[in-house]
Amino acid sequence: MMRVSTAGMNSRMISQALDVQTKYYKALETQSSGLKSTSLSGLDGQSGSVINLKSDIAASENLESQATGIGSELEITYSSMNGIEDIVEKALTSYSAAMDGTVTDISSSIQSSSGWLSDIITLLNTQYAGSYVFSGGDSQSQTYTSNGSGGYDYTGGASLKTLMIDGDQSLDYGALGNESVFGDIISALSAMSDPAADKTTLSSSFQTLSNATETLGSLMETVSGQSNTLEKIVDGQTSFQLYANDALESLTKEDVGTASAETAAWETVLQASYAALSSLDKINILNYL
Repeated sequence: MMRVSTAGMNSRMISQALDVQTKYYKALETQSSGLKSTSLSGLDGQSGSVINLKSDIAASENLESQATGIGSELEITYSSMNGIEDIVEKALTSYSAAMDGTVTDISSSIQSSSGWLSDIITLLNTQYAGSYVFSGGDSQSQTYTSNGSGGYDYTGGASLKTLMIDGDQSLDYGALGNESVFGDIISALSAMSDPAADKTTLSSSFQTLSNATETLGSLMETVSGQSNTLEKIVDGQTSFQLYANDALESLTKEDVGTASAETAAWETVLQASYAALSSLDKINILNYL
């Protein structure tokens, strides 16, 4: 008569039950978290793709944030130049009247020029978020300072600020306060601020400011173009983030319905395993002798 041992069978069934239990708890965790796995190691070889996507999304969000901030700065820059343009137009109107004989003397233009010059310097020293917008890369330095002799010196940076878009692309942005057009405007108004200014000074300053208006308009168009470029960058990064986040979700997130069904299925198998083990424990070895 052959003896039958339940020891081996019992061991195998316990091992199987533990395996089922592990799968059940994993499914339960997935159902609770909505994630295929709470760790990268549990993503079945997709961990590298997940890491890369997260890195790309973070870089994209950073670029979008920078571009948005710079866009706001350029709005301030453009607005300041628009203010400068308005002052130049006022000066031209005043000078034209004095030159045409509408005004018998130029004292009014001389008096007004001093105030216009001060306003121009204030606009060129415009700040945004603690930085001087016309100082370029040296944005912590005031753009124009008084030289103590009634004039003003440019004390900003030598080059524009730069936004790195990627390894091969960058965008220089803003407008430097040492652009020749600003120097010409300051020079013309300074000359007309002198109490000794005469009709010759008036004519020369008028011509200088007239020439400056076209150059200033071109510079404003350049800044406007930079703003348009930044808007495209922001739109592009927003679109990329939507795509990348969708891809990331497909790799890391589990459908709730699917997760619930899988959890229920493994629960059924686990209950059956427990029932089988319970039955095995009741088997009397003597029944096989």
